[in-house]
Amino acid sequence: MNCYFAELKRFLDFKGRTDNRSYWMYMLTAFIFSMGAISLSEFMKIDFRAILQLYFLFLLVPTITLHIRRYNDLKVKYGKKK
Repeated sequence: MNCYFAELKRFLDFKGRTDNRSYWMYMLTAFIFSMGAISLSEFMKIDFRAILQLYFLFLLVPTITLHIRRYNDLKVKYGKKK
């Protein structure tokens, strides 16, 4: 959970690096949050579509920067190895 919030705080850091553990913990936590919200909406028969869309839009930029930092860590630049 700490990795998730730490990566959200670094949402404009395109130059840094992200280690493997932080990357996968962020992805796992985002997946669990989204599946939990979807399951809750199905269980309670409430339409959370607008809330989920806002959540995914909120995660769009941090996830893109996380991927760029992970590529930097792997020494990949624009799809080509350095």
